[in-house]
Amino acid sequence: MSKLSDRFKKYDESKPIAVVEETPPVEALLEKVNSVPYWNEYTVDEQCDMVRSFVKNADVENKEVIYNTIVPYVIAFGPLQKLLDNEKVNAVFVKDDMSVHIEIDGNVFDTEIVLSFNMFQYVLNYIKYSDKTAYMIDVKPDESITIRKI
Repeated sequence: MSKLSDRFKKYDESKPIAVVEETPPVEALLEKVNSVPYWNEYTVDEQCDMVRSFVKNADVENKEVIYNTIVPYVIAFGPLQKLLDNEKVNAVFVKDDMSVHIEIDGNVFDTEIVLSFNMFQYVLNYIKYSDKTAYMIDVKPDESITIRKI
């Protein structure tokens, strides 16, 4: 296994990178987690250690609060966890193009979230190897995912 610093994605300089200066610290740190290739190959303890390192090195106040906010989203369903935690959301759908939709009161809405390939693989891996008794999960042959709360 290579050093952690060697495992970060290299950005394609031909693609513009939008810089949003008002990105809340939690979202910025979640984006950093999302940039780590092979995230699902790390143990939960290693993932937590990386998040702790990211938070420690971030220019934020209340580092422990931020850490405790981020961890549930990176050791569960990743960026889908905050949608599943919303009590109004009945289901989360990830389409084959990795776009994310939610169901609220029988109506389906686009979240404008698109999972990266790494996070999509992380979610698939989490589904495969974890106890998810609070959810009914359907993974179709095209690898689209439906997660319903039970």
